[in-house]
Amino acid sequence: MEVVKVAMVGVLAVILALKFKTIHQEYSLYLMIAAGLVLMGIALSQLELLIAYIKTIYGYLMLDSLYLKILMKIIGIAYL
Repeated sequence: MEVVKVAMVGVLAVILALKFKTIHQEYSLYLMIAAGLVLMGIALSQLELLIAYIKTIYGYLMLDSLYLKILMKIIGIAYL
């Protein structure tokens, strides 16, 4: 469901930006910045869920905290 939300925000932002670009070019820029911030917010909320899930699994495993730090770094690199 989140993929659909991200796609709809992106498509709507592009359509509105193209429409505003003919009228006021600066509004198009502001709209794209706002859409980018909304998309980053959605991505961060999903990342918070992933981190909570990993911490839950970590609590069940009873491993050293060094492994959790390494796992978080691997996930961070994978997102790039």
